Amino acid sequence: MENRFDKCDSLKKYKFPFGSVTGTRIPLTISVDSGRVGDISVSTYATNNLNTPLPTLPDAVNNQCYNGPTFDGTKAVDRFWQIDVSSPGTSRASIEFMYQPGELTNGLTTTLNAQRYNKNLTGSCTGPGMWITAAASGAPQTNAASINCYACANAANSVQVQNVYNFSPWSLVALPNPLQVQLLRFDAKLMDSKNVKIDWATADESSLSKFEVLKSYNQKDFEVITQQRPFYKLQNDYTAWDYNTHSGTQFYKLKLINYDGTEKFSHFVPITIGDHVFEITSSFYNNEDGLMHLQFDYDNYEPVQIFVYNSIGELLYNQKYVAAQPGVNYVLLNAIDLNGMNYVILQNSKEQKVRKLMSVK
Repeated sequence: MENRFDKCDSLKKYKFPFGSVTGTRIPLTISVDSGRVGDISVSTYATNNLNTPLPTLPDAVNNQCYNGPTFDGTKAVDRFWQIDVSSPGTSRASIEFMYQPGELTNGLTTTLNAQRYNKNLTGSCTGPGMWITAAASGAPQTNAASINCYACANAANSVQVQNVYNFSPWSLVALPNPLQVQLLRFDAKLMDSKNVKIDWATADESSLSKFEVLKSYNQKDFEVITQQRPFYKLQNDYTAWDYNTHSGTQFYKLKLINYDGTEKFSHFVPITIGDHVFEITSSFYNNEDGLMHLQFDYDNYEPVQIFVYNSIGELLYNQKYVAAQPGVNYVLLNAIDLNGMNYVILQNSKEQKVRKLMSVK
């Protein structure tokens, strides 16, 4: 069965009224969300329960290989769709696929994934080409329970994908455990005494939405220093740089975010800038909250001791065994009235640092 619309405009919806000989409606709906796709041609045909015969025109499909492993044809909807547009360009579209209830004999409808065939990919599959998930085509998808079925006959027998910008043969496959991204390597290295190069390698990125490179000075509070989109190849190498480093130890890790919202993290990689770091960078007593605020750079985990003396050498405050760690440390301590000019001493077993302690309102 084949249908065609010409000169399709942005922000319009096109329904291709496919149906079976028994009268079951299985329309395919394409909503052009942005750009112009030009002419749209769509065809579909039913298969046997092994998901064969495979499509031959206009793109010959050589296998049922999903990013390496072969999927079980008995868990696929017994139908293929061919979608072609004359002007893909930068257009974006949402596609809703419908199938007959009897065309999925095994597998759960809640795990159906729309998969697009890419004839240009090669890998461990038989011959060139492989099937990739809609997510790997830049198309997050929703199951039938959460979509508007556009007044379809059977909302339960449908899958919708969004943000589609590549068009070719499509299938629907029940994957109980879609492949998760494999992190092959993550590392960080100090370059030019101050800049940090971060690199990593992955495989099986079909479920992945994006990467975030994170940095922390205390292994608890992290900031995002860069984001990157996946390449979606069989094996991928990435590089990022941190040009905003500080003396002391900073910790890097990688955050991998999947389209379903799940997250995965790499291990920490510590990088120390400078040979040795122990320095008080900020110290003051706040009259309003009655707290002593202390910030210092450090390069190990040895606890420190804090002393406060007044201008004539009298000990006003003493705090032992204050926890510390590599990086920037922040300390808030309840203290007696420390108005006036005082001095704070930060000390470990090897050395001590001295700084004026100012009073502020």
